[in-house]
Amino acid sequence: MIHSSKRNVRALISIAKQKGVKHIVFSPGSRNAPLIIGFTADPHFSCISIPDERSAGFIALGIAQATGTTVVVCCTSGSAAVNYYPAVTEAFYQRLPLVVVTADRPQEMIDQADGQTIRQVGVFANHIYYQANLQNDAEDVQSASYTERVLNEAFNEAWINPGPVHINMPFKEPLYGTLPPETPIEKWRNIRAVPCRQQPTNEWDELALAWNQSDKKLIIIGQLPPDHNLTAYINTLAEDPGTLIFTESTSNINVKNAIIGIDRVVNTVKREHWRHIKADILLTIGEAVVSKKVKTMLRENKPDQHWHVAMRHPHPDTYQALTVSVMARPHAFLEFLAEHSILTNGDFGSRWIALDKSRDALHKSFLAQAPYSDLTVYGHILPALPANSVLHLANSSPVRYVQLFKEGRHLPHYANRGASGIDGCTSTALGYSLASDKINVLISGDIAFLYDSNAFLNRNVPQNLRVIVINNGGGNIFRIIGGPDQTRVMDEFFEAAQPANISGIAETYGLEYVLIQTEDELKDALAEFFNEAGGAAIMEIITPRDINPEVLENYFKYLRNG
Repeated sequence: MIHSSKRNVRALISIAKQKGVKHIVFSPGSRNAPLIIGFTADPHFSCISIPDERSAGFIALGIAQATGTTVVVCCTSGSAAVNYYPAVTEAFYQRLPLVVVTADRPQEMIDQADGQTIRQVGVFANHIYYQANLQNDAEDVQSASYTERVLNEAFNEAWINPGPVHINMPFKEPLYGTLPPETPIEKWRNIRAVPCRQQPTNEWDELALAWNQSDKKLIIIGQLPPDHNLTAYINTLAEDPGTLIFTESTSNINVKNAIIGIDRVVNTVKREHWRHIKADILLTIGEAVVSKKVKTMLRENKPDQHWHVAMRHPHPDTYQALTVSVMARPHAFLEFLAEHSILTNGDFGSRWIALDKSRDALHKSFLAQAPYSDLTVYGHILPALPANSVLHLANSSPVRYVQLFKEGRHLPHYANRGASGIDGCTSTALGYSLASDKINVLISGDIAFLYDSNAFLNRNVPQNLRVIVINNGGGNIFRIIGGPDQTRVMDEFFEAAQPANISGIAETYGLEYVLIQTEDELKDALAEFFNEAGGAAIMEIITPRDINPEVLENYFKYLRNG
């Protein structure tokens, strides 16, 4: 079989075939030559050529009406694409699955007086359900993963939410190249979409069967609001020794037999041993995961299958291994899975839980002798939080440090991990406090606090808000993540310490203020600071900027070598 030399074309053809697409309507052209060459060479597809793009679009529409299946219509670049628009609008209002593939010039040629070149990206924006603009070609692992994901999302969207989608594909010349017959052809991933149903389906039965036949199952729970029912279902699944569960503080899920400090384990396992985390099935729910290390580990040691459960589509392909998108409320699917799960003979989960327990003992041992630093400050704050309080975490260092501790996990944890910026962390905590009758505690770094200090510029500062500012002399995160600390402009342009006076901010807005400079001062002040009888207050804790990263580095070494 003839294969185009364009990797993106091979990906499109492979994924379209796996999605069951049969009918391809072409409008002749040169820029879409790689697509014509690839599709017409595969006998699986029924290809026709219609010279007039406007007519071609409606012919594809008619095939979709007659077959009830997804139809691809494909043209060259320039005004050819715009001539599909009448058919696109009709498909939009008839809710017919039409995949419009437009060949394009490379981005650098747009608006440069090059022939058949217009602004094609987003040209159908008002009347499509999904649009993908591919890169020139998938030349590396990351771009190939991107191509694979967006092509799956496009075809899945056309089927799940019937209607037109747009895939724009820029091509550089040469356009007519093919691969030698003996060239091995890469396998492209098919992300199967399991659509939402009111009741469990046969597809759910198939997934439950695959789950029970697997000895190595990993569940990762991202950011979620507190939910007791969800916790109960996950507790049931956790009874299986072959199931490993990773949660974070922002997961707001407290289950037995789970690793709640991902980085405390993953960061202390030698890279050559990461392969032991490879799962048969990875099941994910919730939003963003804080740990960068677990993302790296799973991208390098991909599970055989990755299922993500969420109502909306498309689903995130965080670990570049997604194989099944289950469109369902996590409650419904996990309840079904819990009811149908059986205990396996595997020890995948129990082995990692044993490792986590050993790390927990080393964690306590290290804290008992560690010098005063950011790490030890968290070791005092988290156990002292009021029993019925709510914890808010600013981005950068705070949300990461808290992941290393088990203390306080019974409390609701909130953080702006959608975009993960430092803007608005204080304002968000203040807004939550306005609608809450509990003590609300925000832990923030000095830069995030100063950035959003105008959160107090209003007449509605709630008296149940307590703000802890860990002042380590700037964006101390840049001394932790590695890279910026190797530059000569670390202090001024990365860490960017500010001369602003936090006590002055407290005074300006009439807030109570406490300054902490030693460990003993901190231990003595926490109980009174959290007292419900008090008002809105700020506690500024000064920590040693140069020692903090050293302590954290020694912490992970201690756990790794202990």
